[in-house]
Amino acid sequence: MPDSISSAPLNTIAPAPAPWQPSVCRPHEAPQMIESVQHFTIGKIPWSQGITPQPRAMLPGYDSGVMCLLITALLMLAVNFRHCSTYLKNLPDYLWSVKNRDNAFSPTHTLSETRIVFALALIVCVMEGIIIYSIFPSIVPPGWSAGAGVAIATSVAAFYYVAQLAAYSATGYIFATPRARSLWLKGFNASQSLLTITLTIPALWVLFNPGTAMTVAAIAAVLYLFVRILFICKGFRIFYINSFSLVYFILYLCTLEIAPPLVLFKLARYFAQ
Repeated sequence: MPDSISSAPLNTIAPAPAPWQPSVCRPHEAPQMIESVQHFTIGKIPWSQGITPQPRAMLPGYDSGVMCLLITALLMLAVNFRHCSTYLKNLPDYLWSVKNRDNAFSPTHTLSETRIVFALALIVCVMEGIIIYSIFPSIVPPGWSAGAGVAIATSVAAFYYVAQLAAYSATGYIFATPRARSLWLKGFNASQSLLTITLTIPALWVLFNPGTAMTVAAIAAVLYLFVRILFICKGFRIFYINSFSLVYFILYLCTLEIAPPLVLFKLARYFAQ
């Protein structure tokens, strides 16, 4: 019996092409007129060559030195976090009140408060250093890392903080009673703690968005001015006694509150040029 499969007639008709298959252009079907080929791609097809790689912008937030400064400052705050809530709860009193609360503090409480103030002061110096470097990146020579620039700016901010603290301590020691001096210094440290809270987000933002440096600088200037006004108002409430004491207070404003920031700004512009 013959095999039915082998004896079946072969289908000589070519199958219809699938709809997704491209039609083949044979040489005799190719267009011959210039008008017909002017829209064709001649030579190398652009998309087949890939995309030209672009260099990645090195943002200050990617620098390991900057991250080390931030981690060190935040780690010091984390070590004293157990007492931080108590200090923050009393922060409004430190900022504004002129009542003496010495009987509320034990030596342990005073020591923990000192550590928290130190940690917050370190953080605010780092945040100010980040903002200063974002405004004046040329304070370091070309080729230096962002970490070096932020470290230098942080050192300047720390020096300014220590200089202010020393000046206020000396002024209070000479012209005020021990109680008034203590209240004044607590107000200064509290103002710096408030500045830490308000400057953290703008400083972290400008690390990864350096193009917004001037906007962040304007925000930081407004926050700094607001905090200084709070501190000056507390100083006025502590030291104002009569119209004659007002003269000393005006001298204090010119000497310790107005002149130093102006001098620092002039120096920063000079070294940044």
